[in-house]
Amino acid sequence: MSGREGALARLRAWWFWRQGLSARGAPRTIADCLRRSGWLPTAGSTGVYLSIRARLPATSREAIDRAAIDGTEVVEVPGAHARPPVLVPRDECALALRLHRASFVRHAAPLFASGRYSEAALRAIERQVCEALDQGPLSTSQIRASVTHPDAGELLIGALIDLAVRGIIRRFSAEARLDASSYLYELRHPDDRPDLDGDGDAAEVARKATRAALHRYGPASAAEIADWSALTKTDVRRALTELHAERVEIDGWPGPAWLLPDDVRAWKAFQADEARVVLLPYRDPFVAVRRPPAVLTSRPDAVVLNPAQKPIAIRDASGVNQHTIVAGGELIGVWEYDPDARRVLTRVWSTNRTLRARVADAAADTQRFIREQLGDARRSAVDPPDRRAARAAFVRQSR
Repeated sequence: MSGREGALARLRAWWFWRQGLSARGAPRTIADCLRRSGWLPTAGSTGVYLSIRARLPATSREAIDRAAIDGTEVVEVPGAHARPPVLVPRDECALALRLHRASFVRHAAPLFASGRYSEAALRAIERQVCEALDQGPLSTSQIRASVTHPDAGELLIGALIDLAVRGIIRRFSAEARLDASSYLYELRHPDDRPDLDGDGDAAEVARKATRAALHRYGPASAAEIADWSALTKTDVRRALTELHAERVEIDGWPGPAWLLPDDVRAWKAFQADEARVVLLPYRDPFVAVRRPPAVLTSRPDAVVLNPAQKPIAIRDASGVNQHTIVAGGELIGVWEYDPDARRVLTRVWSTNRTLRARVADAAADTQRFIREQLGDARRSAVDPPDRRAARAAFVRQSR
């Protein structure tokens, strides 16, 4: 192994450990899992269960749902603009909402400024929504039937999002499961609303978010932190300076990477342990955070599917739009679940027989979990059968 590949292999193994995916770094609770992995997307997908189980192999789907619905230690909150909701530790709920609300405000500001939408109308609709929910939880259609404002047809969804990112209302599964597609809204009691002012001003929020990102994903680039947090790169660079983040040079990874000062000693002393094989879902933070994702593999020529489901070399990909297979931090392939055959299909880039056998064992374990507890492994709540069939056909192709 060259010095460059050795440096990158060590970096991947560090990320694998920090993310709670190695046996040595495995978390013990669901809340601890989220503190290691980072916030996990939900949005009707089964991915959240697969991400947690990859780090907590003994956990069950029921335990994850119960923890999320109870909301004692973990809670589901709206994601940033145009992104799915995320499951977060309860003590990070306010931080997540501050970040995500800011992204919605940036998106909506030009629409209000142009006169396309009226902020006064939005607030009036929100008042009617709160009056309706004061009687008890309601579905979107029930809320719509209760709101009489003439602009509700255009602004109701925006009003629900705004109330949710301000912590005034909460959306929750009508079926008490994170992968459900039907939801209810409830009005939060004032004493149960997250303290959105408790994390300080916008600069302090940026520092806290950047610190959280570095703790979970460092060494990380400013672009990766900005993409994860929905902050601007300017905000991230300022926060890196204020946190006294240390620059880390890694042969083979372009651009500067950053670590928290408290993590530098551990980084320098780190030794990789076993190359555990895990099957991760689409949008798992271990893969989704990395820009470019090719940093995770020693096979830059490996073929993956782009968002249009066209085959491209991973070195040319801005992200990986499939479920992934990782061994000790190395991205070694992709996988798909065939709901008709009830089978996990794998496409492994290595010809090493021992590694492929270990992938087969991990796939069989994941397949049992999907069959017995999930029923399916949709990539998202909206996962058209024809697109799933195309991904499955790609995975089945010769390596």
